[in-house]
Amino acid sequence: MKADRIQAIDAARGTAMLFVFLSHFGWVYFSQNGASDYLRISALIGQVASPAFMIISGMMLGYLYRTSGGDFAGIRAKLIDRALFLLTIGRVFILIAHIPAAGGLWAALHWGFITDAIAFSLIAGSILITLLEPKERILLAMGTFAVSSWLMVSWHPHSKLLWVVQETLVGTTGLRHLAFIFPFLPWFSLYLASTCLGQHLGECQVAGQPMKAARTFRKIALAAVCLSLSLAGSVVLLQSLGLLETSGPLSQLTSPFHKLPPSLSFFLFYGGIGLLIACALFQLEQGHRARAYLTFTSLLGRTSLFVFVVQYYLYFSLFFPARLPFSFVWPIYLALSVVLIGFVAKKWHEQNGNRLFTVGYSPKLDQTIASTVSGVLEWRTVHQRSSS
Repeated sequence: MKADRIQAIDAARGTAMLFVFLSHFGWVYFSQNGASDYLRISALIGQVASPAFMIISGMMLGYLYRTSGGDFAGIRAKLIDRALFLLTIGRVFILIAHIPAAGGLWAALHWGFITDAIAFSLIAGSILITLLEPKERILLAMGTFAVSSWLMVSWHPHSKLLWVVQETLVGTTGLRHLAFIFPFLPWFSLYLASTCLGQHLGECQVAGQPMKAARTFRKIALAAVCLSLSLAGSVVLLQSLGLLETSGPLSQLTSPFHKLPPSLSFFLFYGGIGLLIACALFQLEQGHRARAYLTFTSLLGRTSLFVFVVQYYLYFSLFFPARLPFSFVWPIYLALSVVLIGFVAKKWHEQNGNRLFTVGYSPKLDQTIASTVSGVLEWRTVHQRSSS
């Protein structure tokens, strides 16, 4: 049985895009005008964007897997095709938009984007979800994050190639050689764990109890935020007692505001807030409230890749060179930019523009992947039967 599309999921993804707009607008506008307090506040608020978007993306995969009605192979092919587009053509478009703000092409090449981590997660997640049960995916996600955290601290490569490998895969708590990057493995661990939330949502949706999933998510989100604050508070207490260095790797990995590389507390705190926002949107949809907001943000969610590229050109290729002087009417600038992006996204959606996000991923190659996956599943089934 296939479940209907849930508007709240699209709206949650679109809401995450609003945080992206705030973050990038603030980075360009406030930093150019020396408004450090505004910059700090916009950055702290905007940090909700990346964990929320990754969680919603993982939830979407889990939801599609549960509600695909046995047609997940076709969905997987589309997801892998989209991921390959993100890593190739899409990345080139984003890179070009970033050149003015980065200070040239060479400097822009030292930047990584959240789309890189999403593409990696899409490919790996769409394959692993057919091989692993939810509990196994959670364990793999925890193990992946633990190993990547250990490598962040303990691995000290001595060549430029290995520097790039480390920062691309796991990140580093030491000197960074890349300007800004979203290391694949920590973000993938968040994505993979989130597929279990989406699968649970799919089960509740098929059973006609979508709010049951929302209640579960709310409990998980509140627990995550509380755990993050407790963890950070414990570290601060140990530092005040002189039992822990104030600027050591452990402090970085337990700070709820440490994004580069992402700490556990960062994922728990901002991911929890993102999940709470999603729960609120579920309630709004079920209660038929705030329809205008849900309609607008779901539009942004459905066209999120296009919108992400457009906002890059708007903020980094247009706003950055324009160097608008600081004014207390800056919220109007931000609001106008959001309206403009929404208008362009509406036209794109009306023309079904998302169909262009493809590299022509070969069905034959996907059939090979599907055959391999089926072989592994069959082996697992035989092994489990023999073990029992």
